[in-house]
Amino acid sequence: MWDFLGGIIAYPFRWINTISPNYVITLILFAVFMKIVLFPFGIKQQKNSIKQASLRPYETIIRKKYAGRNDKVSQQKMNQEIMELYQRENFNPAGGCLPMLIQLPILLALYQVITKPLTFLLQMPKELIQQITKLCADAKLTATYEIFQINDLLKVHNGEITKLAKDATVSITEIKDFLASPAFEGSTKSLVEHFEELRDSFTVFGINLMEKPDMGDFSVLWIIPILVFVFSFLSMKLTRKFTYQPAPQGDNATAASFKLMDITMPLMSAWISFITPAGIGIYWIIQNVLGVVQQFILYKMYPIPEMTENDLKLAEKELRGKIKQQKPQPEYEEVAPSLTSAERKAKKRQQSLAHKPKISAHGKSRIKAHGSVPTAIRYPGGRR
Repeated sequence: MWDFLGGIIAYPFRWINTISPNYVITLILFAVFMKIVLFPFGIKQQKNSIKQASLRPYETIIRKKYAGRNDKVSQQKMNQEIMELYQRENFNPAGGCLPMLIQLPILLALYQVITKPLTFLLQMPKELIQQITKLCADAKLTATYEIFQINDLLKVHNGEITKLAKDATVSITEIKDFLASPAFEGSTKSLVEHFEELRDSFTVFGINLMEKPDMGDFSVLWIIPILVFVFSFLSMKLTRKFTYQPAPQGDNATAASFKLMDITMPLMSAWISFITPAGIGIYWIIQNVLGVVQQFILYKMYPIPEMTENDLKLAEKELRGKIKQQKPQPEYEEVAPSLTSAERKAKKRQQSLAHKPKISAHGKSRIKAHGSVPTAIRYPGGRR
């Protein structure tokens, strides 16, 4: 599935790569392109936040109603009233999560494109890629992804690796001969020339983005995970200034858990940058910067209303003024469905007669004489 998504992402990625001078520019342009494509989803998310902000006074009044009541029943009632409020206003709390859900598969698909440049960028035949993989396995090279295989084979070819494992079934000479052969039908370049062009494209300021930082050996590549941590942390802080923040709820432990997440999420991003090619970390940094810029633009286009004391008073007045509509009582009692048609008619007639006012003998004589009955006689004791 990820190869399929990678193939889709590879189309714009290849086109951008043909017009950019190096791989970092490709990543920047691709990140901007994806932000433009996903911008309508960002607008939807911002409008969803505005809707939630408009309901905050009502939600605050409901929470205030149950303040200090931490028992399970009270909390359930509070949550039920809040959900009923959302339903009345046609608000979906999860409606703004779509952009976040879309970005994750895009990142995973991009990971496939970056780690498999032979498949997605050079579009080499599968048979040739299988031969390269087998050659790496015979040489006892530990690389599994194409990007690391290219890097290791170039190290062998350029003499950076002067000997192979003792149980390797191929020699350095055989590897050099294989790389010097024509890459594939229709190509005028050898494999090593294709590999060197890729490495030159991935090299920026002397940093080879095809490699991954070695946690056991400090190198210049450590700069990338460190920058990933810094930019992830700062982007979370800055983005919150331009987005709607739900009303705080819960005790101090909940607030502490949010603060802990502010550290653990950037740390997780930095750890992933240690175990993946440096290009992934570069893309993550670019995404964090563009994410803050996008949120600032949305904040200016669609400002989020702030809750005031007047809003709280109006919300409280409106909630108190709402009267639950009672179900109207039937004019007559329901007749059991087991009765026959004649029995049901007799029952209804009996109920109807029971509701009719009683007329005295004097009233009846007046009806015969005048055709009507005075109100006092028709309804003894006043109107019913």
